[in-house]
Amino acid sequence: MVKRILLWGAPSVALLSALWRAGLDPVSATLLAAVPLLTILLVRRRQLWVFALTGLAFFVPVYFAELKLLFAILPDFPLQWSTGGAWTASFLGLPAGEPTWAAAFAILWPVLIASAFEVEFKPTGTTAAASSV
Repeated sequence: MVKRILLWGAPSVALLSALWRAGLDPVSATLLAAVPLLTILLVRRRQLWVFALTGLAFFVPVYFAELKLLFAILPDFPLQWSTGGAWTASFLGLPAGEPTWAAAFAILWPVLIASAFEVEFKPTGTTAAASSV
């Protein structure tokens, strides 16, 4: 499992590093570096889209709420973010890069882990079509 993650992740980290060195901002570089890996993993095992969508549906709102709470209780917390760049514009009171990063992470991480563990979907034996309802 670790070997797979390292094998799949190394090209993404190399691409991320190259994009940073080329002058791309960290959020954009992170998003672009994740696309090839996510694409390969989902083409390889299309059924893992359910993990991507579940991660998106549940992680992003929790992360968003957590940041909103931290912004509310720690007045200097927003100073952690750069004030310039495309991803610093406010989106519902947060830097736009944060929910964007959270969405990318929420989509990629469960697909990567499910792929590394070779998670499979198996029918339970009873389908909705066979129901007598």
